[in-house]
Amino acid sequence: FFFSSRRRHTRSSLVSWARRCVQETGINAEYMGNIIEPNMKENFILTVETCKECKLHGWNTRHNEEKYNKFLHLMSDVLKTEIESVEILHNEIPIDWIDYSQFKKRIIQCDGIKASINPYIGAFEIWDEGNLLFSKLSSKIWPSCKIVGAKIKEYY
Repeated sequence: FFFSSRRRHTRSSLVSWARRCVQETGINAEYMGNIIEPNMKENFILTVETCKECKLHGWNTRHNEEKYNKFLHLMSDVLKTEIESVEILHNEIPIDWIDYSQFKKRIIQCDGIKASINPYIGAFEIWDEGNLLFSKLSSKIWPSCKIVGAKIKEYY
């Protein structure tokens, strides 16, 4: 006879993985990216990189492009109220950010002022001059717009 414990054996299964990934929608300092020191700028340019054309990769993901756009607008509204002189670019970077390694291989088109980038699948990333301020890919959670906005305001 083989005896088994009453405990479910889900340590290595996807169920266990999913349980470990469930977190609050808050944000930890470790997911605020590579912010090194406070930066006193007059004009801010932030790039919000979001997943796009989700129907094209829908065969292996459950992305809803409307959800990405909803969070983009919510985050834009919060950032514009928190920081007065912020310009928010969506899947675009200023021309002087082109040489940053994070964007170099993902540039689709350049018009001399801004360059369009090809976002990563599942991305909701907030960038400032090559510094990652928030990453949905790293944190595996959607951002809490108010908390992320307040954290970004602290540093600027």
